[in-house]
Parts: sequence; C-alpha cells; structure tokens
Amino acid sequence: MRLTALASLCLAGIAIVMAARRFATRHLDHCAILRSLGATQGFILRVYTLRFLWLGLLTSALGCVLGAGAQFVLARL
Repeated sequence: MRLTALASLCLAGIAIVMAARRFATRHLDHCAILRSLGATQGFILRVYTLRFLWLGLLTSALGCVLGAGAQFVLARL
C-alpha cells in the first residue's frame, strides 16, 4: 500500500513538472515581448500570479458547486 502511494506521488510529480515545462515553453515568447516593451520581471510575475490565482479560485468554486450538486442528486436517489 505504501509503495503504491509512493509510486503515485512520483508519477504526479513528474506530470506536474512536464506540465510546467510545457507552459513555460509556450509562454516564453510572450514574456520576451513584454520585457522588450519595458515590463519588469516583477510585473510579469504579478500578471501570471494573478492569472493562476483567478484560475484556481474559479475552478475551486466550480468544483464546490458540482460537488454540492452531485451530493444533492445522490442523496435524492
């Protein structure tokens, strides 16, 4: 059981690294253009941090609504 949990943890870590690398590769040109137009590194960091924060809040709210709805439907059945 512990070995399975460790293996799934390693696979999840690898998936996160691969997704982060792909995201960075896709947005590298955009960051370079912003830097060439005069944006500071702090500004770019704030833009991406706010983007991830809003995305996280939106998906969390959606998950809560879907979970509450599913619980209500399953309780009725």
